[in-house]
Amino acid sequence: MYSGLGVSKGVASGKLCFCKDSFDTYEKQYIQDVAREKENVKRAFESTAEELTNLYELAKERVGLTVAAIVDGHRSMIEDKGCFNQITTLIEKRCVNAEWAIQEIFQGYILMMRKAEDTYLKARAADFEDLLHRVECELANIKGLQKAEKEQNQAKESFLAIGRQFDVEDILSLYEQGAVGIIDLSGAEESHALVVAKSLDLPMVIQVAEECLNLVGQYCSMDGTSGNVKAE
Repeated sequence: MYSGLGVSKGVASGKLCFCKDSFDTYEKQYIQDVAREKENVKRAFESTAEELTNLYELAKERVGLTVAAIVDGHRSMIEDKGCFNQITTLIEKRCVNAEWAIQEIFQGYILMMRKAEDTYLKARAADFEDLLHRVECELANIKGLQKAEKEQNQAKESFLAIGRQFDVEDILSLYEQGAVGIIDLSGAEESHALVVAKSLDLPMVIQVAEECLNLVGQYCSMDGTSGNVKAE
């Protein structure tokens, strides 16, 4: 049995599926087909915006306008041309790969916001981290490089989702896929993701030991009050 911090009450059981890893770090590579790389970035941004639009509608329907507004804020950030233009300009001027360019520009914003004295700007750093991961995943899908981050739930049976740094959109998406409980290896007691989990009546446990990953693929139970996770 593994113990974490129970933050959203309830008991759930199902197959434990690994659904999200921490951010990858990409090395700078010099490329020749600049136009194609820029087009891939454009498609990744468009796919991310479309996904967020769908999740906005889901949030509005299932958990209300407060959570939906968070998703809509992320969508507005991704639709803003400022960040996108900086990325494509960097690719064009330095002939570098899209993954590195996206990472470079986003990390610049994240670092700037973390250093800000304004508490609102500090909080926006987490939003940019969420968007960075989402855009990079979309880009990997486009390039056909996506690693299997989660087991496919072909039978649409209930499952427990385990991973790192779940955000608002992750919780909504996992709920739609059939997740009945969330286990975050990191996580914070005060987070938008937790607000969503509670709104959906999803049990949630955070700050669980890495060794809990040994249970992936097994049928497990979790308690969102005690914080316990164990194989059945």
